[in-house]
Amino acid sequence: MGRYDSIIFLITLFLITNGLGLVAAAELQQHEEVRETAEQHSSAEFGLYFFLMIGIATVLLLLLYKYKLNFAVKGWLVLALGLTTLIFFTTVFESILGLIATAAVLLGIVYSKDHMLRNVLMIFPFAGAGAFFGSVIGLQAALVLLVVLSLYDYFSVNISEHMVNLAKSGVQTNTFMGFTYPKEDGGIPLEDTDMEDGDSAVYRAEDEVEPADAASEGADAASKKGGVGLLGGGDIVIPLVFAATLLPDYGMFVAVVSVLGAAAGLSFLLVKAQAGRFYPAIPPVAIGSVAGFGVGWMLLEVVFAAL
Repeated sequence: MGRYDSIIFLITLFLITNGLGLVAAAELQQHEEVRETAEQHSSAEFGLYFFLMIGIATVLLLLLYKYKLNFAVKGWLVLALGLTTLIFFTTVFESILGLIATAAVLLGIVYSKDHMLRNVLMIFPFAGAGAFFGSVIGLQAALVLLVVLSLYDYFSVNISEHMVNLAKSGVQTNTFMGFTYPKEDGGIPLEDTDMEDGDSAVYRAEDEVEPADAASEGADAASKKGGVGLLGGGDIVIPLVFAATLLPDYGMFVAVVSVLGAAAGLSFLLVKAQAGRFYPAIPPVAIGSVAGFGVGWMLLEVVFAAL
């Protein structure tokens, strides 16, 4: 898959995930108890609390990988993806259909060796996660979360590099929570690398490495010349969380424009990314989300109001 093919592929997955997530969030926010929960979790302090939970989860994952407790990581994967997929499908379907669809998606994610199929299936848990968290926190908390996570993402990728270490801990165990794509010009070397949840990094590599057979579980046809590129689940879910918080006060149009802004920010990063480096994706995605929010609000309040 060429560079621009990869960009189109990732942006398409990003937009589909966020679009489905907004539909699910709109349904969730019809429930009074969900709206009340969002009001209770609307403060800036809760945004910091949310960030703290993400930090604790990251530390736990680092420890699990350090001590090679892959069975625990896989259990975490099944639990997290199962719950968020269930949230999505039971929101848009009747309960029994939701349970059947959730089981099918989860089995596909866990057992499929086709990385393209796995990418498609990952859309549903990401949509469910963004819809849920974006429906139970308020806009102020989401703004704080965007700012803090952007700073953290930069630090964790470019300074401490612990997210890079997480990104090198998943292909062999097939536990990466994100989108992967084959790289004709190289990628993450498959024989000694894996990837994991929340690694807010886009990676492109210059070296061409023959993939090992053991790694084919995570990316079955990931190019004979190299490995895989990746986009972490946090980079997909966080802008959806922010956009979902816009729905109660600003409506679907503004939320959609915010998502388009996030996609523009991600596209800019992917186009400018140089080979052989990890990049924190949340900062440009967050900037795009907030800019999209501003553009959507102005269109709604100024342009459309004048028509």
